[in-house]
Amino acid sequence: MKSDGLIGFAFDSLSDGVSSLLTSLKTQGKIKNRQFAIYLSEVNSYSDLPNLGSSNLMIDGYNLTAYSSENSFTYVSLANSDGYWEIPCDAAYFDGKTYTGSPTAIIDTGTSVIIGPKNDVNNILLGLYNNHGCKLDSSSELYCSCTGTYPNMTFQFSGHNFTLQPSDYFEVYEGYCFPALYYSSQLSTWLLGDSFIRRFYINFDIDGMRMGFAQVGISTSESASSSTGSTTSGSSESGGSSSSANSTSSSSGSSNNSTSTSSNSTSTSSSGSGTSSNSTSTSTSSSNSSSSSSSSSSSLNGSSSSSESFETWKIVLIVVLPTAFFIIVFVISAVIIAKIIKKRKQKGSEIKLSGNIEVKVEDAKIENKDISKKHTMEKYEEDVVRQELNRNHG
Repeated sequence: MKSDGLIGFAFDSLSDGVSSLLTSLKTQGKIKNRQFAIYLSEVNSYSDLPNLGSSNLMIDGYNLTAYSSENSFTYVSLANSDGYWEIPCDAAYFDGKTYTGSPTAIIDTGTSVIIGPKNDVNNILLGLYNNHGCKLDSSSELYCSCTGTYPNMTFQFSGHNFTLQPSDYFEVYEGYCFPALYYSSQLSTWLLGDSFIRRFYINFDIDGMRMGFAQVGISTSESASSSTGSTTSGSSESGGSSSSANSTSSSSGSSNNSTSTSSNSTSTSSSGSGTSSNSTSTSTSSSNSSSSSSSSSSSLNGSSSSSESFETWKIVLIVVLPTAFFIIVFVISAVIIAKIIKKRKQKGSEIKLSGNIEVKVEDAKIENKDISKKHTMEKYEEDVVRQELNRNHG
């Protein structure tokens, strides 16, 4: 998609003395509130997240009923006002263990993976290796089977638990699952990118200095309702660890209708992943925002069983049935040909046998003729001899 540039939705303190986009829009009377809400569509085939359409950014409001079954957001106040979307992080929970290496977490759409304190991330990866059958490839990168069962990952913000499924923190590549978990020696906080955000519909409220989280997913009886604010939507890709979820943006400004897609203006690099981290967020995904399960497990391919079953039937219909048909036709043809050959052989034998009989009969006729002829000659000679004797006696 062609774009005009990159727009940041961070605070004015990161704009180098220039008003941020939302502040400018509010000053001009284009919007009433400096807030926006983000939904990131899911592209991971192993995920259990529902497909609610293209990614969506709404400015000056939110549309909760379009993306979540929850009645309201679970709000968490920002940890400080230094410009980042940074909230207090009480702890992270994984596989029955508690990790408290970082007091805060930054929610950032400019980062595609999850980056954390070195010791915490290393211990989590070590747990996957020791306890869940994951292995190291030739480049010492950890990979896991996509059919395995792995622990959930939970982050606690100001006493509220927000849980990720294994399909959220794994990236699928060539049939294997790679943990989307990295560390940076320069980072003392959790940097939660698109792998985390997709699980939630998130409201970023600058005026209220807070962030609201709602688990993604709506019931079939609910329909999307309109709400105050301008919206823009687009597809979102979750690529490798070096891709940014919303690295492009477009904006249009008109009365009460200004739209933009955002990334952020400050970046950090993560070791080994090369992800660019920006201080605003552009999307969300569903999570268990009020559940406190830290060590519960779920299967990566739980949502893909129906698609796998469909693929199996496709293989049966496309490959197995035609093959079986050709085999049956071949067998029937072989039987028919064998019968024809057999009949021809039998007919040839009859012809040959008939020929032999005719020859024998002909030979018998010739032999009879010879016997008759011989008999006639013998009689003639006998008569001649008798005549000769009578002449001599007379």
